[in-house]
Amino acid sequence: MKSKLPIAAFAVALSAITAGAVNAAPTGDACSMLTKEQVGAAIGEPVNEGIASGTMTCTWSVSKPTANGTKFTTLLVESSERFEAGKALASTKMKVTTVDGLGDSAYYVESAKYVALMVKKGSTAIKVAAYGDAPAEKKQAMEKTLAQEVLGKL
Repeated sequence: MKSKLPIAAFAVALSAITAGAVNAAPTGDACSMLTKEQVGAAIGEPVNEGIASGTMTCTWSVSKPTANGTKFTTLLVESSERFEAGKALASTKMKVTTVDGLGDSAYYVESAKYVALMVKKGSTAIKVAAYGDAPAEKKQAMEKTLAQEVLGKL
């Protein structure tokens, strides 16, 4: 059985590269951009209040995780420069799919069970990721719904 460690390590590296905002990303906190009701509606399961990791990242965990469902969802707010750097890195190791009609530019990154949506609007970019055992298509739909909610606030 192949280890999932390289994929997890790459996902962490991608998040680390895209985590630090170089230029003006929105001030305030990522948890204020989505309510637990919005996140719960998008993933189809009740979630707990978002927990901030600094001001640029928020994580909502599912109240009662199921075997084949989403476990938690994150929102990362960053600069558009980090969006471009993340895309360049992801394209070397992961499947990158362009998403039309969302922000100024958007793409999904996917590898094994990891799927995330990156969206740029003006000088701000966001990453929305649903983690768990849900199928990739379902995660993508959840992430897109949440991204549209956040884009309305940028």
